Amino acid sequence: MRKKYFPELLFLMETKNCRNVVVDLQEWLGYEKVFSVEPIGLSGGLAVFIKSGVIVNILLADKNVMDFHVQFGSFAFYVTCVYGSPNPRERAKVWERLSRIGVNRKEVWCMLGDFNDIFHNGEKKGGPRRGDASFQPFKDMINCCQVEELPYKGNRFTWGGMRYDKWIQCRLDRCFGNKEWHKLFPASNQIFLEKRGSDHRPVLLSLTTSRDSYRGCFRFDKRFFNKPRVKETIESAWKNAEHRRGFSVSERLRRCRQALSRWKRETDTNSSTRINHLEVALEQEQSSNRPSSASVFHIKKDLARAYREEEIFWRQKSQQKWLKSGDKNTNFFHASVKAARGKKRIEKLKDVNGNFQRAEASKAAVAEAYFNDLFTSTNPDDFRGIFYDFSPRVTQEVSEGLVKEITKEEIKNAVFGIRASSAPGADGFTGFFFQKYWHIIEDQVVKEVRDFFNSGVFPPEWNYTHLCLIPKISNPSLMSDLRPISLCSVMYKTISKVLVRRLQPLLAQVVSYNQSAFVAERLISDNILIAHELVHSLHTIPSIAKEFMVVKSDMSKAYDRVEWNYLRTLLGALGFHHRWITWIMWCVSSVTYSVLINDKPYGLISPGRGLRQGDPLSPFLFVLCTEGLTHLMNRAERLSLLVGMRFNQNGPMVHHLLFADDSLFICKAERDQSQTLKGILKVYGEATGQTINLSKSSITFGEGIGIQRREEVQTVLGIFSEGGAGSYLGLPECFSGSKVQLLAYIKDRLKARLSGWFARSLSLGGKETLIKAVALAMPVYAMSCFKLTKTTLSNLTSAICDFWWNATEDKKKIHWVSWDRMCLSKENGGLGFRDLECFNQALLAKQAWRLIQNPNCLFAQVMKSKYFPECDFIEAGIGPRPSYGWKSIQFGKELLIQGLSKQIGNGESFLVWSDPWLYDNGWRAPFRRQPSFNMNLRVCDLLDFNNRGWDLDVLQELFVPDDIIRIKAIKPVVSKDDFWSCDHTKSGDYTVKSGNWLANQVGRRDFIQNAEFLPSLNGVKSKVWSLATVPKIKAFIWRALSEALPVVDLLRIRGLVGDTSCQICGLEGESVNHVLFTCSVARQTWALSRFPMPIEGFNQCSLLSNFFYLLQVSKNSRVPIEIRRLFPWILWRIWKNRNSFLFEGRLYHPLETAQKIEQDSEEWAMAQIVNQGLEEEVEKNETSNSIWNPPPQHWLKCNVGCAWSKHIGIAGASWILRDEKGHVILHSRRTFSRIGSKRDANVKSVIWAIEAMSSHHFDKVVFALEAVEIFGAVNRPKAWPSFAFQSAELLLRLQGFLEWKVVLESHIANRGASLIAQSASSYNFVHSYVESGPPSWLIHFFENERSLASIYGVC
Repeated sequence: MRKKYFPELLFLMETKNCRNVVVDLQEWLGYEKVFSVEPIGLSGGLAVFIKSGVIVNILLADKNVMDFHVQFGSFAFYVTCVYGSPNPRERAKVWERLSRIGVNRKEVWCMLGDFNDIFHNGEKKGGPRRGDASFQPFKDMINCCQVEELPYKGNRFTWGGMRYDKWIQCRLDRCFGNKEWHKLFPASNQIFLEKRGSDHRPVLLSLTTSRDSYRGCFRFDKRFFNKPRVKETIESAWKNAEHRRGFSVSERLRRCRQALSRWKRETDTNSSTRINHLEVALEQEQSSNRPSSASVFHIKKDLARAYREEEIFWRQKSQQKWLKSGDKNTNFFHASVKAARGKKRIEKLKDVNGNFQRAEASKAAVAEAYFNDLFTSTNPDDFRGIFYDFSPRVTQEVSEGLVKEITKEEIKNAVFGIRASSAPGADGFTGFFFQKYWHIIEDQVVKEVRDFFNSGVFPPEWNYTHLCLIPKISNPSLMSDLRPISLCSVMYKTISKVLVRRLQPLLAQVVSYNQSAFVAERLISDNILIAHELVHSLHTIPSIAKEFMVVKSDMSKAYDRVEWNYLRTLLGALGFHHRWITWIMWCVSSVTYSVLINDKPYGLISPGRGLRQGDPLSPFLFVLCTEGLTHLMNRAERLSLLVGMRFNQNGPMVHHLLFADDSLFICKAERDQSQTLKGILKVYGEATGQTINLSKSSITFGEGIGIQRREEVQTVLGIFSEGGAGSYLGLPECFSGSKVQLLAYIKDRLKARLSGWFARSLSLGGKETLIKAVALAMPVYAMSCFKLTKTTLSNLTSAICDFWWNATEDKKKIHWVSWDRMCLSKENGGLGFRDLECFNQALLAKQAWRLIQNPNCLFAQVMKSKYFPECDFIEAGIGPRPSYGWKSIQFGKELLIQGLSKQIGNGESFLVWSDPWLYDNGWRAPFRRQPSFNMNLRVCDLLDFNNRGWDLDVLQELFVPDDIIRIKAIKPVVSKDDFWSCDHTKSGDYTVKSGNWLANQVGRRDFIQNAEFLPSLNGVKSKVWSLATVPKIKAFIWRALSEALPVVDLLRIRGLVGDTSCQICGLEGESVNHVLFTCSVARQTWALSRFPMPIEGFNQCSLLSNFFYLLQVSKNSRVPIEIRRLFPWILWRIWKNRNSFLFEGRLYHPLETAQKIEQDSEEWAMAQIVNQGLEEEVEKNETSNSIWNPPPQHWLKCNVGCAWSKHIGIAGASWILRDEKGHVILHSRRTFSRIGSKRDANVKSVIWAIEAMSSHHFDKVVFALEAVEIFGAVNRPKAWPSFAFQSAELLLRLQGFLEWKVVLESHIANRGASLIAQSASSYNFVHSYVESGPPSWLIHFFENERSLASIYGVC
């Protein structure tokens, strides 16, 4: 009923449970509030559940009556909910109470509930007739209250049951309203619904003649995919549009929408039809004079099965990424969808006159008026004050590259770069539709997208956008409480993504270093830590404390106020091509909006300014817009009008920091500089439309600045709030005082999040995933910047443990396994949870690594100027009066240096005889060959810079032969300084994953070693996670093997049990092994389950032995799969039945249990088959992603193959050169001998291919290869320091080409080149050659590959 109707108010009688259970029910049902009356013993209990937006004021509440005032939208009325006592004497008291309420109630009023009485004998069927006098008290009460019953629909006999051995039906439940009620709601009525699990019918009170039916907008449902005839329906609609009204994408999408709607009407897409049929059958049976209990039971069973089939629908609508298939939490899926919708619902909005509007159309009018005003331009046209001395940053070459012809590949990548599950635009189609049916729609989409880039115009419907209003707070009532998110069409997003992918690589050279948002290799943590240092210096460095201040400003509606004229002028000033500016401005200015109020679109808004939140292009355009502000600040610094904070003369001067629309301004706390800053913000605001919210802005003054100067500055700026104790970008500005209290908000947020999940129907499998994906991820943001205190970490760990072990929030249970053991890897018997202290250190080590790898970024320069101006970071100490941020980074460095090694570049930092630079089972200095030596000799003196290697003559003179071999194995990168590399990653780049592993190995070494000692159950535990069963059963088996189940023997060890015998079989003692294997009921269950038993039965003492046997059988291919996969369900059902007997007194027959086991196993297996079929269909539709792709027009593509034989040390190499049509122009093959590793084989092959292309004078080549490390070393050399030598060698050779690309190719797409390379290494085809066309033995292969590329439209 809740799912189908979801009433605004829900009144329940005979709850029979305490308030805690009722509150859990409220959470599960998705209501915002509940008022309850406690039951008396095990009977009675009332509850009223209230939705968000309904205001209820309780006037009277006892065990029979709840009287309250309701404000619902613009309507106000009274409601009295009644539970008539079954005892006639008690009922008379209730009638008296209701009469007193009714006599004095002149306002709008209704009365409803289970009155447990009737007006006459015509309101009952069956049983003895009652005397007329027995009806009079009820009639008198109704007359006294002056109420009339509301019109009704449905079966009026709301109760049915057996009395006096007869089936009796009575009309006990109903609704009444007084005259004022009928005036206000003349069409109100009551509907008697179908019975569901109760002997009473629910009564639905409706204020209108019928339920409002919402005809929702079309949305392409993911469930359509892989359904019969869907693909054919889409293909037919798409292609038939060519022969009718038009060829455009918009017209074709419209026809697809119509065709899919027809298909949906004609096809049973879910179990709704079956559910409706079963509901009708159940109603008919229950309404009969003598209903059959057997028929009712079977119909209810079938109905429950049909409801269960809806699980996939609710799972898809919940949009929870982390819930796994098979871990059936249907209740959670259902509740999460409704709860999420309830949180987003807008119940009322205040208009400009201060009146609250509650009607949907009225709320829409408020929103439309608000946005019309917000998006109205002030039409600024004079920007000379900003840009007169602005220098272009985009070179002509780069500018022309931005507007070169758009390729088909770019368009496809843009489409597949759209998140498939993101909300659809106004046309209802998602990225999922475009991606899954790309082979049908590709040609027309590509044509029309290209038309835009040629003409600069696209159809207006592409940019018609729905504004979705997301509440910033619960129960929003002001437009400022709502965040407008634009739901753009996929066609527009495609164009926007193409523009973004071209713009993004240029941002680092266009956007100033003060702005950290959306620029590659700039992080939000940079701003947080720099701001932390600035604020810290206001208290600790006297010269700064007596002069400087930090102003934190809040830009109001920053995106929505951006003036288009300013944006156009700025793009021109930066040096962008006029065609690029035309494209950008059309995307920005052609938009029209409708506002979504509770999922319904209203109005049409044509804006005059603003950037859309939800448009992929907007963040990057906004970042560019802030360049005007940066330019004004830099100009003021240059003219000495503004002085920023600087820690020494060689360090950077910081006068502002930007992260998108979050701003910090740093200057001296003087009147002149304050006026300069105010003037800059005024000029910038007038030009861009930005306004500063002074009430949300604050100033942090240095400790040495007096009150008078503070007041003067505050008056000039108009900002009177003082900062320092607040937050910046979500983290504390300054860590003065108790760090535990400053960081307590992390624990509070985590507990609040977990508290909301306690009421959900989460299994242990669901809890495990939730902890890993959500709970352990919540503190990551803070842990990336600061070291959390041990108390904070302990509090977080405690909250997570409570969530894992406790079923409800208010009931504590035993923590059977310590957190330390749970943090072990699954291979070592744990659950793979993160140890928060180790993870915190690993995250901070990432900050330390950034200081090493990016010494020129603003973050590194600020830190160096303050803490290590005269030395390297590795050598830097804590220093005097350090900030908490610097201490945290030092904590990370302690971990980092344990996995670092310094590699030889130009050799200038290494002393040959005293520094450990030679690896010999550990780092050491080389041995001396000569008795006399130069102590100041450096490694650079051993290098031959012309040949980019070692000077062999010098090596022979100075070193012993063994050391010469080791030195020659080192590949010096003579073109760069000596550099650091991480030892525990293949690339040499530090990763948090590798750091977390190292932190655990170092900090928890003893604990890990103890877990690895043998003999141990850990080997069996690790195999549990690969079992073919649902996650909750895997977690249960892990608990069983960890002796973490509440059996008598284990409870007795903890002193918690009196009776020490098994409650089922009566034998003394109850261990995990006994419950699951040797108890009489367990043995019967195993015997009836068809699972092969041990010849001598299960081991009476060894749990390990029994589980080892089960795992052996599960891998025995001679046992049918449907039998060997049963054992996890057998264990699960035995345990569930044991608990059912202990806590409910119900013991299932073993035969019934065995049948249930087979049913559960078969059901799960069928679900996996369906999922596998769906995945295969997806793979089939995505074949085009793994085929060979041709190069762009006027380019050639060189596929490089490599095959290495470890046994003989030979590498076979090949390359194949093809044109844009897929024709093979040339191919070549050769071998390399004495190759010691796959890495060397790949490098040799690629260098040889590059040199071959160069010798043939090809100047525009795409090199395609399978080696991920070579691809990374060429395209991101900084991220692959272990491959620095290879990177330098490859890039040196690539400089000879006019244009080049190195791309990663899948093994399937590169198979031709691999086959040729394998022919050299495996079949001793050692003859090297270059030949035109393909090899004769692969002609058909390459022809098929070209045809396949043509079929999928890539050739």
